[in-house]
Amino acid sequence: MTFEFENISIGVDVEEIKRFERYSDDRNSPLLKRIYNEGELDYCFKTKFSAKRLAARYCAKEAVYKAMCSHGVKILNLKEIEIYHDSQGVPRIRLLNGMNNDFSIKVSLSHSQKTAMAQVIVYKVPEKKKSIFKKVNSDGTLKFLIL
Repeated sequence: MTFEFENISIGVDVEEIKRFERYSDDRNSPLLKRIYNEGELDYCFKTKFSAKRLAARYCAKEAVYKAMCSHGVKILNLKEIEIYHDSQGVPRIRLLNGMNNDFSIKVSLSHSQKTAMAQVIVYKVPEKKKSIFKKVNSDGTLKFLIL
């Protein structure tokens, strides 16, 4: 597979964890409900480290937003970006706005005691080039095949 440089973008975001500490006991906060889906909230609140997890996932959403802007895509709602874990526990990104087949996204999350960060690499999958074939039918009419 060959990559064209303009099909690749990166996004990075860093946040102070203390911004999220006020929500560490309020899973039903209207703000959290606007940013995270239920699966993300389940993951963040299953340990005492909810503020760190909320901050890291917020960073990932912001990093995806920044990288997608490089491709001319404006994501209006951060809930359209879902952070989940695969069967090996690796964080993954899923776009919930119907663009999953158009982009491949890799994410790295990290945090210390005070800050959280995320970096993403977004690859825009090129559209398949269509081939047009002209065929003359036995009755002399033309038939065009688009593949």
